[in-house]
Amino acid sequence: MSTSAFITIAAFLLGTLCSGIAGYVGMWVSVRANVRVSSAASRSAREALQISVRAGGFSALVVVGMAVIGIGILYAIVYVWLGVNSPGTMKATDLPLLVGYGFGASFVALFAQLGGGIYTKAADVETDLIRKVEKGIPKDDPRNPAVIADLVQNLPRVTSLSSARTGECCSHVCEALIFSDI
Repeated sequence: MSTSAFITIAAFLLGTLCSGIAGYVGMWVSVRANVRVSSAASRSAREALQISVRAGGFSALVVVGMAVIGIGILYAIVYVWLGVNSPGTMKATDLPLLVGYGFGASFVALFAQLGGGIYTKAADVETDLIRKVEKGIPKDDPRNPAVIADLVQNLPRVTSLSSARTGECCSHVCEALIFSDI
């Protein structure tokens, strides 16, 4: 295998790592923010809104930060270790590392969205089945354990959205870097 193949593989793995971290942090912040917002909503709507906006802002900064940090790491590796853009060598935008990085980030987002969709659909079906089998249980009755799974279904969505936004941000930055060199 050539050097550019190894660089593309490393870029792909770094893209998956950055997208996975963004998804995990998005889920972690969402869980803690939901608890705090629920508690604050009993006191005042303003406090609940303030907590939710701050949590969303932090998640957004992590998403964009992971994309920028990953591309910065890639360029640092390419310039320092491989001596790219030295006289007589190839340019950094000639390497397929940008494509590998964007593809890796989008790859994690795809599987996060698939997993989140499967989880939420299973929770919805389970809730409906138990409600139909057990006569007299209302739709959102806490005696139905599937109701809790149905209420938690937003966590996979948050994870997939954080990963997807990181993948999109990586792809757009990579496209801009590639097109700016044309």
